[in-house]
Amino acid sequence: METSNNYNTNVLDLPDEMLLAIFNKLNMIDVLYSLVDVNKRFNRLTLDPFYIHTRDLTVKCSLLQRTSPLDNQEIDTICKKILPRIHHHIHKFTVPSCSIECIVNIDYLQLQSLSLVNFEQQKLLGHLTGNVYFCSI
Repeated sequence: METSNNYNTNVLDLPDEMLLAIFNKLNMIDVLYSLVDVNKRFNRLTLDPFYIHTRDLTVKCSLLQRTSPLDNQEIDTICKKILPRIHHHIHKFTVPSCSIECIVNIDYLQLQSLSLVNFEQQKLLGHLTGNVYFCSI
């Protein structure tokens, strides 16, 4: 007599609350970069306004608690595919100098705090002079 114990569980079988608890333990950049556009459910969870209201594009932490700068592919994907979808929910944004080009032409309606990291004054002024979106900040 053969008995089969089928205990195969897929991450998609987990309830939303458990997935959100897992996502909250992960680095936000990794979650956005890896899980957006995987499926409709992950989009709904990862792009939720309560989950994404604070963005930091400066560093990401590894499992070993080391910080490292984002690579250009991650920044490019987040700026081109994700920010246009979530910009109206962002309240606090931290941006490194290498990411300024991708954020200056988006209107952040709910933005209350913008932190610019490692900017040269002339480069920053060049980007902000005449930029309509930053006049309201």
